[in-house]
Amino acid sequence: MKTIFLFKAFTVIAGLLLLLPGISNATKFINVSDKGRICGRLLDFTSGDPLAFISAELFSVADSQLVVGTLSNLAGEFYFSMLKSGTYFVVISAEGFETRRLLPVTVTAEEEKLNLGEIRLTRIQRKNAKTLSRQRLVTATVSAQTIYSKR
Repeated sequence: MKTIFLFKAFTVIAGLLLLLPGISNATKFINVSDKGRICGRLLDFTSGDPLAFISAELFSVADSQLVVGTLSNLAGEFYFSMLKSGTYFVVISAEGFETRRLLPVTVTAEEEKLNLGEIRLTRIQRKNAKTLSRQRLVTATVSAQTIYSKR
């Protein structure tokens, strides 16, 4: 019983030690006492419907280092909070949608809450596997005929 407890305790401590470098990087930009906040709302460009569970990542302009990431909620809203004053850019990405990199925004003591408003994402038209395999077959056939006719 004591061995199991020690193993669990060791596992927890080892996990925390692995997280420390990431935590120390995040604390450069995020602090509970800081009041900087950036928010926005993600919508489908065509339908205007809110887009839930879309990745929003905040980067520092100074060194392009990831500060924090989040997912949009069911209403399409995302929030970054507890930000230090500084200049940041936001990258929005999701499978099936274009990736958007938004213009840099600056959090200051005077303007600590920034609303990026509605951000509309365009769906990417993807070809299904059947269409792609047909195109590859046609390309391979054309290539083979071209090679054959050159000889």
